[in-house]
Amino acid sequence: TERIVVGDGDGTTGTDSTTLCCDGSTAGGITSTGLLAVNGTVNVDFSATPTSTGTYVVLNHGGGTAATAANFALANSSSYRGGGSFNVTATQVTVDLNQLDLTWNGTTATWEIGGADTDWNATDQFFTGDSVTFDDTPATPQTIAMTGLLAPKAVNLANTSLVAYTFSGTAGNGISGT
Repeated sequence: TERIVVGDGDGTTGTDSTTLCCDGSTAGGITSTGLLAVNGTVNVDFSATPTSTGTYVVLNHGGGTAATAANFALANSSSYRGGGSFNVTATQVTVDLNQLDLTWNGTTATWEIGGADTDWNATDQFFTGDSVTFDDTPATPQTIAMTGLLAPKAVNLANTSLVAYTFSGTAGNGISGT
């Protein structure tokens, strides 16, 4: 029978760990019709920001697992709202990234991951996978410094000519397009 085994595979519970790379831009995850055995910790690392909202399927398996949510951890968890929360069912392992739809309010001039600034919806901070909108909420032109590896699920520019936006940042910030 086909199985997914994470760790040393000797059936012991230990300190083994492995990294499972997931492409968040595709639906689903790894699929196996066999059992899932986890001996240690699986660090889930997204190579691309998940495009689905809410729950992302990491693994589909044939059942018969003794794994729990405690066997899974999110790589770079501080970049995600609440660090993500895993759920292990009889046939799936999923992670909820707690993504929000945010609107820029212009409180500060810095767009960053987490931090102390509440530039979004009056009280929120940006985290990886959030959808962001720049509209007429600030009422004045905005110059925004993009700091760090920003990876929004979507960026919506819904402003009029009254509120102009200027963005600056370094290469590799995770945002591209026109």
